Amino acid sequence: FALGELRSELPQLDASLEVTLHRDGSEIPSHHPLVAAMLDAARSTGLEPATVGMSA
Repeated sequence: FALGELRSELPQLDASLEVTLHRDGSEIPSHHPLVAAMLDAARSTGLEPATVGMSA
């Protein structure tokens, strides 16, 4: 984990990490109607959205 690396650089670091949510990855095709609706909604606010991956 990154905390171990940080502790080697910052021995005074007092931190912990707890994973409270984990889900398997999922995908939706970029041509799916839900994606189109979300892109249109963003454009209606004046934004120009990008279709990119994300984790939840």
